[in-house]
Amino acid sequence: MQNETRKALKKAHWSYVNGILSDGLENGDTKPFYRYVKSQQQDNQGVCPLCDHGQLYSVALSKARILSEQFKSVFTRDDPQSADQKLPGSGHPTIPLLTIDTNGVVKLLHNLNPRKASGPDEVPAHLLQSLAAEVAQIFEQSIHPWKPECLLKQRTW
Repeated sequence: MQNETRKALKKAHWSYVNGILSDGLENGDTKPFYRYVKSQQQDNQGVCPLCDHGQLYSVALSKARILSEQFKSVFTRDDPQSADQKLPGSGHPTIPLLTIDTNGVVKLLHNLNPRKASGPDEVPAHLLQSLAAEVAQIFEQSIHPWKPECLLKQRTW
């Protein structure tokens, strides 16, 4: 009984697929067939296992750590002595002063997806969201450290 049912289901399935395909070819509309093919795909495993220091990792947390390390490895830290050094070559126009609005920075920080991995700084998005106002003020002051308002606020060390 099971074998007969299995055969009948398989026959009905292929009859259905054949019907979709033949209708699509007759009408010039292959969308239903491709929609069916896409629905049958089952290869959503995500990132395949990764090798690190000769060991293979398949756990999601380990793979995220390996990818984060790879991402961070392409960034370099500037040497303070050479950071402001100009390279020889044709002069390029200087960039005008940037206008940073703290409201815009707060909005961008609130739009971060906390489910995404941290960047090379490893600061989680949920932390940036909860401290958005403070981070925006620090960001604005770091971009414009010599604004007249900053000069009025004398700091004592």
